Amino acid sequence: MSDKLEILSGKFISGNTEYCTVEKFVNAPYIRKSFNLAKFKQAKLYVTGLGFYRLFVNGEEKTKGLLCPYVSNPDDVIFYDCYDLSVNLKEGKNCFGFILGNGMQNAMGGDTWDMDKATFRSAPKLALSLEIDGKIVMEADETFKWKESPITFDDLRFGEHYDARLEIDGWADVDFDDASWKNCVYAVTDKGEKRISKIPPIEKYREITPKKIFKSENGYIYDFGYNSAGLCKIKICGDKGQKITLQYGEVINDGKINMANMYNPSTNKKFAHIDEYICKGQGCEEHLASFTYHSFQYVYVQGITEEQATEELLTFYLYSTKFDALTEFECSDDTINKLQQMCKNATLSNFYHFPTDCPHREKNGWTGDVGISVEQMLLNHDCADNLRQWMHNVRKAQREDGAFPGIVPTTGWGFAWGNGPAWDCVISLVPYYVYKYTGDKVILEENADSLYKYLQYMSAKRTDGYLCYGLGDWCEIMASPSPTTPLYFTDTLIGYNISKKAEEIYKVLGRERELKYAEQLSAELYTAIEKQFLSPKRLCLFETQTSYAMLVGYGILKGEDAERAVKRLVELIALNRNKLRTGILGARLIFHVLSDYGYGDLAHYMIADDKYPSYGEWVKKGQTSLWERFHETEDCEDIKTKNGYPVTSLNHHMYSDITQWFTKYITGIRVNPAVSDYKHIVVKPSAYKEITYAKGSYSRNGSKVSVEWVREGDEITLKVANVGDFRVEIDVSEYTIIEKIEKDGLVEYKLGAN
Repeated sequence: MSDKLEILSGKFISGNTEYCTVEKFVNAPYIRKSFNLAKFKQAKLYVTGLGFYRLFVNGEEKTKGLLCPYVSNPDDVIFYDCYDLSVNLKEGKNCFGFILGNGMQNAMGGDTWDMDKATFRSAPKLALSLEIDGKIVMEADETFKWKESPITFDDLRFGEHYDARLEIDGWADVDFDDASWKNCVYAVTDKGEKRISKIPPIEKYREITPKKIFKSENGYIYDFGYNSAGLCKIKICGDKGQKITLQYGEVINDGKINMANMYNPSTNKKFAHIDEYICKGQGCEEHLASFTYHSFQYVYVQGITEEQATEELLTFYLYSTKFDALTEFECSDDTINKLQQMCKNATLSNFYHFPTDCPHREKNGWTGDVGISVEQMLLNHDCADNLRQWMHNVRKAQREDGAFPGIVPTTGWGFAWGNGPAWDCVISLVPYYVYKYTGDKVILEENADSLYKYLQYMSAKRTDGYLCYGLGDWCEIMASPSPTTPLYFTDTLIGYNISKKAEEIYKVLGRERELKYAEQLSAELYTAIEKQFLSPKRLCLFETQTSYAMLVGYGILKGEDAERAVKRLVELIALNRNKLRTGILGARLIFHVLSDYGYGDLAHYMIADDKYPSYGEWVKKGQTSLWERFHETEDCEDIKTKNGYPVTSLNHHMYSDITQWFTKYITGIRVNPAVSDYKHIVVKPSAYKEITYAKGSYSRNGSKVSVEWVREGDEITLKVANVGDFRVEIDVSEYTIIEKIEKDGLVEYKLGAN
């Protein structure tokens, strides 16, 4: 073959042209190809499976992770993985083997978001190119052979069915006889841009065994004591043809699994969150699903005997995109420590290639959820590459007029409902915060034109100077159905924040035309805010916690105006029994605003108190992840639905910004506060009344700053260690310095109250 062929092949093949539906199952295909190689030095394979693939080389699995290569709209982007197979292939005869899954290409379980209506919907398909010493020597074609695999049904949201009786031993081995297998057929090439995926894989990071097993109806419930996302490995010595059904859920009512909060209105409940395994009956069998994942604490198992209902039957494998953890945190308040772990669990549970809203019923990349959580994600996890790749998909989904959908990827759903400034803000916030935490200017440049197009779109959407379209302060506590803070207020303030972030981005890039446009738009929105929303005393006309948190948090009110506004905010909080009364937009800002203006103890109380509504209440209930809403229940046994729509998911990250508050205000580690140098760290801890001890660290690129403080009586001992090239500035201006000792990169203070 010519060495001038494109490295990322657009020649796609399928086994069968039929695709799986809930009415008619079509097995996932085995695909294999035997081939000979002359002596070589380097071998690279570029491969994509639409939707997913597993790769075997000479009988050994080499798939880089779960759900490869990615989840994307293939009419927008087709992602390929690159494998260096120089030590895996050999001179002489070799074999590639693949199993293909449906993924986004055939998203039956995504019907609520019209993914089942995708124009590209088809049977799974495969494209590849094998590069030997710089030359392409193989692409997928009709000489590849295929056979039905034991995966009889698979869907990213529904689950997977596996019939072990259909397994074919050695099917991917070099010397396997595939003479009876059928030849593959060429498939239509999706029109998306071809790109190599450059993000870390989804990998298992923890195993959990069941904490309780008990009889329930016609089966057994396995309680893992931990609500997270991943797969259950099944291990069983069963009879041939014995079918085991696993149904995954978050809630138990009266000893039975309750799936009410796991469904969307159009969900086919017969299939949702269910895996099936049929035994081949040859000794002890083990199985792990290939092309799906679930979020759960409980598994309802049917089809097993009492003797088979053992602890060894199921093991919970927790998966997430592989990240380096960047922060450590602990303090004397155990509720705060548990909330820190719950925030991290919610983030990892919802990071499968990109951030999702929940890891069970949706698995969607809701843009607003990302905008709310992006800063804490970057503070806690080395996820910048994943966010950068997802933003490529965001740009591809942007309409010509500048509008964004509420979810990415999408096949077109989300423009009529589910977007608006509070969700579209990712076009400014993700590049801005990636730059803040990594110094990467490339992501600013990549998104600059798309951001400019959106600024023009947003400007054109104004009515009487303000903005009012899309979603507002979502999931507000005790507010139904609409938030108490008006949409035209939250939209206009977020539009202002988008414009201000755009100003900073264009200043860094030196793009004068776009900078002037952003400055003019932010000035006009500021004028509209003053005119429409502020009283003559510059207090808000809307007396809500969210309104004041946004006015101060977004820098609209400053100086004495801000102090007056925060004082009024504290009064409103007091009128609400010192409880939080916001949705996700207000919650993202309120604790920072309170702490910046001397009310950190109140912020701590609002978070840690164990009475509804508070984060501490979730801890008291024994939860291990964050909820979608602050839902007043006694013990999670009252998960309601309204018009068939689930009210509360028990694994969401929308309210997770508190983990950033823990690091920033309790430990005192503030990363790049001026957004001018990502290596600049300001250490400014706050010793709150109910906290006597705190310890934490932040690391990146081999550098690490560690902080520890202890309060005894009126004295505080503060230790700050800096390893690497962080530029650390210690701010103890709130205290009286009794003693200061510096030695070998460690600074120790004895501090007293001012």
